[in-house]
Amino acid sequence: MNRKFYHWVMTALVLSLTACGSSGQTAADVAANNQEEVPEETAETVNNITEETSKEEETTSKKDDGYIEFNLNETVTNDFMEFTIFEASTADTITPTDTSGAYSYYETEDTKKFFYIEGEIKNVAADIIPPGNSLCQFIFDEKYTYNAQIDIEQNNFLSSTYGLDPFDKCRLVIFSEIPNELLDTYKTVKVKWGMTEAFSAQGGGSYQYVFDWEDCTMGYVLNLSK
Repeated sequence: MNRKFYHWVMTALVLSLTACGSSGQTAADVAANNQEEVPEETAETVNNITEETSKEEETTSKKDDGYIEFNLNETVTNDFMEFTIFEASTADTITPTDTSGAYSYYETEDTKKFFYIEGEIKNVAADIIPPGNSLCQFIFDEKYTYNAQIDIEQNNFLSSTYGLDPFDKCRLVIFSEIPNELLDTYKTVKVKWGMTEAFSAQGGGSYQYVFDWEDCTMGYVLNLSK
């Protein structure tokens, strides 16, 4: 604001205050009288714009996060795999489906149990895919985070290092040891499964390994409640 205009404004303010004094009104009364009432249509328009902007920001944030939310018994398909999670539960041991012969299993200590999700996974890519070459976490009550192991079952054996050949389908188990006290009291669990677009084998079985969450460029989220 230039100096000349500033003096003009000050003069206008003095005259306005003088007028207030002569009529018995305060400056606040004059300001209230001069305030324009916003039409309802304008207010509604502003509110709608604000709501739409908030929705756009929320959608953008979800898109930028790169993780897709899914539900139990929902089949999820991408360029390299198809999977469905059937249930979430707890157990003292993680065993293969058939335990009549030789098999591998996992056992936990007395003060803990395995929290696990179970389903099936199918390779729809042209290369081998290693489900264990990804990261998964169980987040209880949005506070307690545990890294989970991703195993597939083949020939009565469970392993996180097995690869899945094209068109193969098998059992998928993702699990982690959780203290019994937390399992007794938790309300919600978020399952976060992260991976890269180069999840399948490249160049004759050379994988792009995932060592950290920063390596993950996509993934899935399953929200569960007790």
